[in-house]
Amino acid sequence: MQPKEKSFTEVEGIVQDAIAQAVDFVESEITQDRIKAQRYFDGEVDIGFEDGRSSVVATKVRDTVRSVKPSLMRVLCPQQDLLSMCQKAQKTQLLQSKLQITYIMCLIKMMVLG
Repeated sequence: MQPKEKSFTEVEGIVQDAIAQAVDFVESEITQDRIKAQRYFDGEVDIGFEDGRSSVVATKVRDTVRSVKPSLMRVLCPQQDLLSMCQKAQKTQLLQSKLQITYIMCLIKMMVLG
């Protein structure tokens, strides 16, 4: 049995459905955990304080994560020529892809580094 070629409209519907399912999953399963984790990361806690004791919350983990992020980004997203391994004929065809990838990597760095 040969696979049937799908029209642009069918593919678009499949992609839109997949995106909607992914958004629903994130909103229903992950969002509350992310909000709680961000509150903890920011030094807010759910536990109460005893009278006469300090209410200061140490943020050593947050400080360490923030100090390590730039190094991780340099390791995981190096600024090197993505097309250095391609043939010359391919380089002209892939130049637009390189620009798009570089743009996306810059966006990711801005999101991660905040």
